[in-house]
Amino acid sequence: MIKQLITQQAEYNLWANTKFAELLKDEPVELLNKEIKSSFHSINKTLFHIWDAEFIWLERLNGRSLNSFPSKEKDAQFSFEGMLKTSKDLLKLIELAEENYFLKETTYRNIKGDEFTSVNQGILLHVFNHGTFHRGQVVTMLRGENFSNKIDSTDLISFLREK
Repeated sequence: MIKQLITQQAEYNLWANTKFAELLKDEPVELLNKEIKSSFHSINKTLFHIWDAEFIWLERLNGRSLNSFPSKEKDAQFSFEGMLKTSKDLLKLIELAEENYFLKETTYRNIKGDEFTSVNQGILLHVFNHGTFHRGQVVTMLRGENFSNKIDSTDLISFLREK
């Protein structure tokens, strides 16, 4: 039962990230990089933050703790392909996992080097909730910029209706 719920959340996460990729892939860099008053100050930086978080948590679940965000690496550039690959890799990890995996704990270090132990299902639900929150920020930024393209709903219920 837990695996089914977590799998659904991972599928939803990939679906929502794909919708954003399709919506924004051909938009001018000026719009995506424009300084906007928000948590991460631009659409691209917010999308990069979503990708960073998914990537870092995927690495932690695979037993590797990173000491910096991938976006902070030299010459790092946001890529919808990279973001979607990470979302697909996260879904694959979940699909291949046994039911009891979600009740197990993962010990990891955060970016500061502090050690924590968390239950896998909690980690995964955090990742998906985090992405939903920041995608909402992107929608708000787009509306504030009078974005002319239609922004489809990325609500979970919309995903479930399409499924």
